[in-house]
Order: sequence, then structure tokens, then C-alpha cells
Amino acid sequence: LSTMLGDSGGLFAELPDFMKPAAKLSLIKWGFDGCMGAEFTGADFHCDDVAELTGGNAKGKKKVKISVKQAEELGVCVRTGAKVLSQMDLREGCVREAAAAQAKLIAFFLGTTFLVLKAQEGSGSREELAHPDDKPPIPYPS
Repeated sequence: LSTMLGDSGGLFAELPDFMKPAAKLSLIKWGFDGCMGAEFTGADFHCDDVAELTGGNAKGKKKVKISVKQAEELGVCVRTGAKVLSQMDLREGCVREAAAAQAKLIAFFLGTTFLVLKAQEGSGSREELAHPDDKPPIPYPS
């Protein structure tokens, strides 16, 4: 479930529509989005091996003549990081957004944990596990 929620690009599994809002609560999703934004923002790629990518140089296969423009249209060659990000439904500059979302989630989860622990402390629901005159469960050498 954690991987499904963190997979914003659909690489591992398709997330059902009713669970898509829950993905915004995933630290994995925001970490992945930030990592992809940092990696591909401003990147440029060269398509020098278009013939190899389309099977043109394979033995026993007919040579395929394809231009870089045709390769881009077919999705064989992606020349910019912005195109990679757009195919993953991300945009350049998503690193700040991802970092801010992670900070908010961590603050929320830590605050919730603190409040739950404080509520348990005041309710007296815990039993005292150790009494002053009890011996430790593991004998210590004296």
C-alpha cells in the first residue's frame, strides 16, 4: 500500500481513483516527486542512437530510417527533462513543493503522536510495570 500511494507516475501500480487523495499523505510520494524534480529539472538529452533504439542496427532486421523528430513523436527519444517530468504529471520546480509537503506531513505526524502520548499519560490507562522493590529481570553482576 505504501508503494502504491508513493507511486505518482504509475510505474509500479495503478492507484484506484478513490485512493488518489490519500497519496498526498505519503512521504514516499513526496520524496519521489522531489527526487525526480531535482534529477530532471533543466536536463537535456541527446538522441544519437535513434537507429539502435528503433531496431535499425539489429542483425537480421531491415534498417529503419527515422529522424530525431519522428523518434520524439513516437516517444522513443525524450530530449528534455521537462518532457520527462510532464510525462510523470510533474513540473519543473516541484522540488520546493515536495520539500514543503514533507515538512508539513512530518510536523503533523509528530504533533499527532505527541498529543496521543500526552492523552495516554494523563488518563492513567498505563499500569505501572516496575515497583521500586522489584528485582530487574536480568541479573546484573555486582
